[in-house]
Amino acid sequence: MEVEEVEIEEEVPAKLEKVEVQKGSRPEWVVLQPDVGQNGEKVLRRVGAMWKQTTKDGRDYYVLRIGDLRLLVFKNDRE
Repeated sequence: MEVEEVEIEEEVPAKLEKVEVQKGSRPEWVVLQPDVGQNGEKVLRRVGAMWKQTTKDGRDYYVLRIGDLRLLVFKNDRE
């Protein structure tokens, strides 16, 4: 399997507004993984979720959580 190296030119915005996600608040997106259940049936297991947040300058982004992994997801506005 070949791995493509990608050089990152764009910097992540330095000013992110910390938004407290209230416990029990529902995520905007859920991340599902296809799997096989105990009886051999096909099932979708929830492995993570994404919550929408906003930077101080008004840009929307998502916080993606899968287990202990936490990633920031920004729209690719580059042309």
